[in-house]
Amino acid sequence: MADAKILVVDDEPAIRNLIHRFLAKQDYQMESAEDGKTALAIFEQFNPDLVILDVNLPDANGYDLCKEMQSRTGVFVLMLTSRTDEADKIRGFHTGADDYIT
Repeated sequence: MADAKILVVDDEPAIRNLIHRFLAKQDYQMESAEDGKTALAIFEQFNPDLVILDVNLPDANGYDLCKEMQSRTGVFVLMLTSRTDEADKIRGFHTGADDYIT
């Protein structure tokens, strides 16, 4: 079986690098993007099994990106964000997130 493919979308290089370094040790195929436009382009080519997605991106809203990605492939989306408000979590699940970690 091929290794799972994970796309990390976060505008913070330190967070992208930390997730990348941790998951690369697990033999996952990894790609990352710092904004929504790049994320969608990589998403199309890479066809990931999981997207780890920040809500606050410089050019896009993570909720909208989640909805767009899931409408294309039904990919699993894990939202990773500093937004801890209950309404934000509910919005994340309503847009198709499979999990929401603050």
